[in-house]
Amino acid sequence: FSYTLTLSQPSAAWQGSRGRVSLHVPAIFDPAAEYYVCGSLEMVKDVRRLLLEKNIPHQKIHFEIF
Repeated sequence: FSYTLTLSQPSAAWQGSRGRVSLHVPAIFDPAAEYYVCGSLEMVKDVRRLLLEKNIPHQKIHFEIF
């Protein structure tokens, strides 16, 4: 299991990943992996579209919009 916590509007003190989550989606896509995406509607749609374009089965993409 691995994850990348990414903030689109971090404080100056934030040392982690910044920007749109879709910029941090791994370059290597594993169709056997499960993908969990949580966030705003637009972000979830962006990442889900990217995963589907990389032939990740929709059954392997799980998401929660908040």
